Amino acid sequence: MDGFGGRPHWGKRHFQSAATLAPRYPEWERFAAVRARFDPDGRFANEEIARVLGPVSAGSATSI
Repeated sequence: MDGFGGRPHWGKRHFQSAATLAPRYPEWERFAAVRARFDPDGRFANEEIARVLGPVSAGSATSI
């Protein structure tokens, strides 16, 4: 589905990364800002979350 800009089901295991997902979601940066605001230290992250959502960006926390 990559060729069609498909997006994975969030409840299923997939092999997309933050780099391939961000362009498919128009509000990605807004979500990243909310995430950084509520979890600035990445306490709720793990390796899978870091791969899929990318690292928590503290700079994004002020943009919401």
